[in-house]
Amino acid sequence: MFAGSAGMAGYHAEYQHFPVIFSRLMSDAMTSPHITFNPNGVPCIDGTRHRVIDIAADHVAHGYSAAQIVEQYPDLTPAQVHAALTYYYDHQAEL
Repeated sequence: MFAGSAGMAGYHAEYQHFPVIFSRLMSDAMTSPHITFNPNGVPCIDGTRHRVIDIAADHVAHGYSAAQIVEQYPDLTPAQVHAALTYYYDHQAEL
C-alpha cells in the first residue's frame, strides 16, 4: 500500500486541510499517556467518553483535587485524571 514515495505523498495530502493547532494537539496527544481524540477532535481520556476539558473544569471551577475527581468518576484511575490535568495545563490556549 505504501510502496514508493507516491503512496505516502497521497496519504499526507488527505490531511493537508487540518488546522495547524489540531495537528499540534494530535501530535501532543500521541505522546500524552491516557489521552486520545474523539471523532470530533476533542481530547478525551483513552478508553472513555470523558473529555479533558470536563475533568479540568471540575478541578479549576470546583476546586476538586485529583483524588476527589476520581471519587466523582469511579471508572477513572488517578493516572488518567493526572494525565488529563497535565494535558489541560499544557494546552489551555487551544482548549
